[in-house]
Amino acid sequence: MECDSGNGTPGRPRKNRALHAGDKLRMAFMLLQKSWGSNTNVPGHIFNMKRWEFCGLPKSIKTVKEDIRCGVAYDRLVRYASLLNIPPALLADDSVRHADPDFVTAIVKGKSDGVPPSIMLQNIFGTTVNEKFLDFNRPEYVGELFDLIKGFYIVYLMKFPLDVGINKMALAIYDTDVYCLRMKANFFLETEQNSMDGEMHRWGSFLYANFYLNEMHSFAMAMLPEPLRNPVIVGRKPFYMTGKYLFGSEAFSREPLFAVFHMERHEPLPEVDWEDSFEAFCRENISYQFLFSGEPEYDYAMVRLRSAGEGIWNAKSG
Repeated sequence: MECDSGNGTPGRPRKNRALHAGDKLRMAFMLLQKSWGSNTNVPGHIFNMKRWEFCGLPKSIKTVKEDIRCGVAYDRLVRYASLLNIPPALLADDSVRHADPDFVTAIVKGKSDGVPPSIMLQNIFGTTVNEKFLDFNRPEYVGELFDLIKGFYIVYLMKFPLDVGINKMALAIYDTDVYCLRMKANFFLETEQNSMDGEMHRWGSFLYANFYLNEMHSFAMAMLPEPLRNPVIVGRKPFYMTGKYLFGSEAFSREPLFAVFHMERHEPLPEVDWEDSFEAFCRENISYQFLFSGEPEYDYAMVRLRSAGEGIWNAKSG
C-alpha cells in the first residue's frame, strides 16, 4: 500500500517522517500487548492507554496507522516517546532498528503498569536472536500454550547424584505477559517457605522456564518439550510434563544443582483470586523440603522421575 504522507487536504505540505520509527512504534505496541485496530472499545486498544490523551496523541486511528506504516511524523515523535517512557532519540535514530536489544529492553523497562519485565527480553544478544525469540513467542501462541498448561502443579525434583531425598514444590502457571507465561513456585527450605517467580517461553522445539528468588542471587532454569507439537503430551490426563532443571545460588553453594523434574497438574486455575487459592493449595500440599525413601509419595515420585532421567540413569549405571 502506498503511503500518503500528507493529510489529504489540498495545499497542505506533506509531513516529514522518521521512516524506521514506524516499525519501532509497531514493535512497541506489540511488546505492550496493545492493539491499534478500528474497534477502539477493546480493553487493550492504544486509545485506552491512560496517558494517550495526556500525551496529545492523535484521536484518529487512521493517523496512527499511517505513522506505523509510513514512519512517524516528526511533530509526533516526542509525544509517542513520552507515552512509551523512552528518549525521543531512541525512536528517531534510524541506526536503531525495531528488533535491536536496546530498543526492546527500553520499551519493556518503560512499561508503566507495574508488571515485572521479562528477564529473557532484557538479556537477548543480537538482532537475529531477538527476532527469532519474538517469532517463537507471538501473543497467539502464548495464549494457546497458556490455555493448555495453566493451573496448579506438584513438582518433584531429584538432584544428580541423589544424596538426600526428592524435593517437592508447588507451582502455579497463572498468567500471560509479553511473549511469556508467568509462574510462581513455593517450596520449603528446612522450616521456611520460599517462593520463586518465573517466566516460560519457547525457543525452537523446547520450553524454557526461568525462575529467580526476589533477592536475585538465586536463579534456576528448566527445560522441557514444547507440548503443542506433541499430541501425546497434549492428551495426558492428568496433565504432566517432565524435564531437566539447573539451579545456581551464591547463597547455597558454589556448584550448580542439576536435577530432573516431574510436574503434574492437580487443580485448574481459578477464574478469580488465584493468589489466595494457591496459598491454600500450598498449605495442603507442601510442608517439608524432602521426600525420603520408604514414604509412599517418594515411591510415586521416583517412578515418574526415572522416566524423566532415563538416559542419565543409564549413563550412571554404565
